[in-house]
Amino acid sequence: MEEWSSQLITSSGPCCMARFLSAVRQCIEHVVFMHRHRIAHLDISLRNIVTDYEGHYAYIDFELSRQFDRSCTPLVHVFRATEMPPECDRNIGVDPFKVDVWALAVLILRACKLTGYWVPELMFLLRPMLDEEPNRRPSAVSCLETINYITRTLAIGPICNPSH
Repeated sequence: MEEWSSQLITSSGPCCMARFLSAVRQCIEHVVFMHRHRIAHLDISLRNIVTDYEGHYAYIDFELSRQFDRSCTPLVHVFRATEMPPECDRNIGVDPFKVDVWALAVLILRACKLTGYWVPELMFLLRPMLDEEPNRRPSAVSCLETINYITRTLAIGPICNPSH
């Protein structure tokens, strides 16, 4: 991955809408994969995602990541990440998977701003992800189902060539 870049868009301009939504979907898919393996990244942010400019995205910087045993209720206590959800200010153990979901929503919002793509339909996905009460936030799997529904209903066409 040495040749991958932390730049979400090339100097030639932003990608097409289909490519942008594909990137968002990949970000969610990767979180689903980690959570299925009981791994919480705990530092999801624009700083910790890279692209190969061929439509592939990946998370990096697993320094804060933790894997949890299936037999216990996962909780994390004091930690410092780029994007911290509101419950982290309460000095209590927090659900690491709900921390990831909140940070993922912030990443998507920042990507919208960076690329200039504001997709109003994404608010159906993002609003619950940013709920101040972590127990009301959806799981990563639920987020993936929602983005799949959104992309099907938008009918934006095929993924475009990133060089256009």
